Amino acid sequence: MFSKAKDPQQAPPIKDKDKGALSSLKFLTCSIDKADLIWFEYETRLRKLVEELLEPTVKRSREEREMYEVLSKKHEGLLKRVEDLEFTSHRTQKRQTVFEDIFRRISELVRDSLIVKFLKGFSFRTKQEKLMKRC
Repeated sequence: MFSKAKDPQQAPPIKDKDKGALSSLKFLTCSIDKADLIWFEYETRLRKLVEELLEPTVKRSREEREMYEVLSKKHEGLLKRVEDLEFTSHRTQKRQTVFEDIFRRISELVRDSLIVKFLKGFSFRTKQEKLMKRC
């Protein structure tokens, strides 16, 4: 309807009979500029308010993300340590099993050799006794 003039003094000249229209035009151009400023101020305040409200949430989110990264690194380290411990204990158990097998086999051999010696000695004595009885 009315063109928006940047400066009220640049408005086209109006005759005396339209002085009321001139004053309303000046008011309209000034009020449009004031309305823009008011709207700009309102938008700026609203943005600041939203920023103030969201800032703690964003900060907390950032801190939690950093804590998550630290915890995930610690978790990975602990998992690796557990795997190493399992590997070491399994290997140790395997060694113990091998050592136990060797010890058991040696015990069997010693026992067998003692039994053989005993039996040899027993059979030798019995033969000697039989020979002595004959003589």
